[in-house]
Amino acid sequence: MFNSDLWIRHALNQGEYHIPGTRYHCDGYCPETNTVYEFLGCHWHGCKTCYPRDRHTISIPGTDKTAVELFTWTKIREKAIRDKGYGYVSIWEHAFRDKLAKDPTMKTAINSLDLVDPIDPRDSFFRRADQCHPVALQSETGKLRDFQPGVWRLADGTIRPKIEECKRYIELYFENEGIRLDWDLVKKNPCLRSLAKLCLNSLWGKLGQRGNLPRSTFFFKDQLDDFYQLLTDATKEVRNLNIMGDDAVHVSYKDTSEFVPVSTNTNICLSLHPGLA
Repeated sequence: MFNSDLWIRHALNQGEYHIPGTRYHCDGYCPETNTVYEFLGCHWHGCKTCYPRDRHTISIPGTDKTAVELFTWTKIREKAIRDKGYGYVSIWEHAFRDKLAKDPTMKTAINSLDLVDPIDPRDSFFRRADQCHPVALQSETGKLRDFQPGVWRLADGTIRPKIEECKRYIELYFENEGIRLDWDLVKKNPCLRSLAKLCLNSLWGKLGQRGNLPRSTFFFKDQLDDFYQLLTDATKEVRNLNIMGDDAVHVSYKDTSEFVPVSTNTNICLSLHPGLA
C-alpha cells in the first residue's frame, strides 16, 4: 500500500473524484489504473462486524437509517461504481485499525503523516488554552514585596472614565433594543447580581451537559422481559447490576458511545463562552 508509486487523487490534493453519471464522490482515485479507493467507516456504512445485532431495528445516530439499510446502500454504491467500469478497492474501518495495530510498517507510515484530529469542543472544559501572564521575577536586591493589604481597594461606584462609556452603552442599547435605560437607576444590587449569576451558571451548565450520563432502573419479577431486553440491547452498556432481595434487581447503565442521543436542550459551543470567560 505504501510502497506503490501510483498517484492517487483525494480530498487534500485535487479534491474527491466525481464518478461521471452518478452523484457519488470517492475517497481516492487512481487515473493510471482507473481504480476507486474507499474507506468505509463502520458507523456510517452499517458494518456487519461492529453492528451484528438488531440490524433491522436499531437506527444508527446521525443517519436515521438502520444498519441493514446503510449496508445495503453501501453495496448499491459499490455496484454502481463497478458498473461504470472502475476497479474498486475498499477497507472497513475496523479492518484498518486491526491492520494498523499489527503492521509496524503501516504504523510507521501513518505516524509520519501530518494528521490533525477534529476539534472536540468539550475538551475546552478540561484542557484550556495556555494564557500568557507576566511573572514578577526575584530582584537582584532580594524578594519583591507584595502590596500592603491597605491598598487592596476598589472604587465605590462608577469611576469617571467609565461614566462616558456607560452612557454610550445606554445609547447603543436603545438603538438596538428600543429600551431606554435610566442612568440614575443603574445602581449596585447584590441580590439581583447573585440571581443573575446563578441563572448564568445554571444555564451554561445545562448547555454543556453530557448526553451519556449513567442511568439506573429497577426490575421486578413481573418485568423479566424488559430486564433481558436491556441486557441484550446493543445500544446500552450495563455498568452495574445489584440483586435487591428476592424479587428486585437494580441495573445501572448508559448509552454506548455510538448511540448517545442528541439532546435539544444542550449546546456545547454556547456553553463554552461563559465557561472560558
